[in-house]
Amino acid sequence: VERAKNIAQEYALQLGTFDNLRNHIAENDIIIVSTGAGSVVVNEDIFSGMTVSKKIIFDLSVPRNVDDKISQLPHVTLI
Repeated sequence: VERAKNIAQEYALQLGTFDNLRNHIAENDIIIVSTGAGSVVVNEDIFSGMTVSKKIIFDLSVPRNVDDKISQLPHVTLI
């Protein structure tokens, strides 16, 4: 968490946490996902029922933490 805080501060980014992930995704147009999780943490369920603006999601995680199915949503660009 401290490393993430330092990066967010250095680049004037908003740091989001898992406990509020759905709201963070709803409120932002560009999302950078970079976790140490061993599986998907962002999936289609997060978008269900959400009024969504266009989003660009960068998944920097290894292994990937954003489900590839999200790229099929018409308002999402997954990189």
